[in-house]
Amino acid sequence: MFESSDFEGKIFAPLLTEDDAFTSSPILGSISYRIPSVHTLLNAPDEFINNDAWSYVFWITVMPNMDHGVEELECKDRNNCKIIFY
Repeated sequence: MFESSDFEGKIFAPLLTEDDAFTSSPILGSISYRIPSVHTLLNAPDEFINNDAWSYVFWITVMPNMDHGVEELECKDRNNCKIIFY
């Protein structure tokens, strides 16, 4: 999930791929994930995204699929999960 104060609500990101899962180490507290382009994430035209005056700040959370519901996982230090698109 990507959350930003620039947009209302949260944006669902594409699921982890097999390559992401292979390079992750959840036992050590590390998840590898290749984030999508801002075009893909926002599903917006180039004219909207390519504005030099804007940057987009998101905080990433993870929602694992669990047998008894879904629990959103966040970083202990929120800035460790901060992504900025320029």
